[in-house]
Amino acid sequence: NVLALLAYVTGYSKGDLERGLDQIAQARALADATEDPALHARTLGYEGVLYHTQGRVDRAIPLYEAAIAALPEDAPNHELDLAGYLYNLALARREDGHFAEALEALQRAEQLYSARLGTMHPEAIESRDAVATTLFMLGRVDEAQATLETVLQQRRQTLGDDHPDQIATLITLGNLANERGELAKAKAYLLAARDLAVDKLGPDHPSVSNVLHNLANVAHDEHDWDTSVELFERTLAIRRKAYGNDSPTTADPLTGLATVAIDRGDPQRALAW
Repeated sequence: NVLALLAYVTGYSKGDLERGLDQIAQARALADATEDPALHARTLGYEGVLYHTQGRVDRAIPLYEAAIAALPEDAPNHELDLAGYLYNLALARREDGHFAEALEALQRAEQLYSARLGTMHPEAIESRDAVATTLFMLGRVDEAQATLETVLQQRRQTLGDDHPDQIATLITLGNLANERGELAKAKAYLLAARDLAVDKLGPDHPSVSNVLHNLANVAHDEHDWDTSVELFERTLAIRRKAYGNDSPTTADPLTGLATVAIDRGDPQRALAW
């Protein structure tokens, strides 16, 4: 247990994937020696998180699936552990483009959290938020917006008006507004998310890059090329610092910069990006 938690902190929180994977391998060897299936499942789940945070969903998905398969029905916290693995699996599947499968897993996770912890527990609300985001990705915009507005209200009620858990909800509400062509409304949501992220997490936190990337998209839709480029470049700098040059997470702002270059009539610059 200690090694698994240490691996999570080392690989996820501190970003030292190589050392984190070494620690989780030690933890799994000890778990296998104890013949404790719940502990074995936990090490698989943590290893999945380490790969997932580096954008390696190809490695994370089978580890999450193995954790679910290994989790015994009579484990003391079966429902909560299962909900956690389902939640992580769903996010990985969503990143891999399997939105329908992700939605099904997220709805199961939300039901498990709500039944065990209550509908207003942060884990249940977080799962509800992810359900709404996935609905948006599936084009079910009205359902997504209604769910997100409920989530934002619940978060403010339970956590206060300035809790960082609101950042992702505000980003998705901004994206929904942008999808509807309501650019001023989109910008208002995203600026609120940016201010909250910078204040609570710091200007170089990856969550700030997520907000800046979406603000860059809004600026692009407004044909404000200079602002769009500035925001995409800032997004790229934060992600390179956080994840390195070779992480898939750096691809999105590069694609954004290429798109702006194309719209400006500069195909050579676009090709370079």
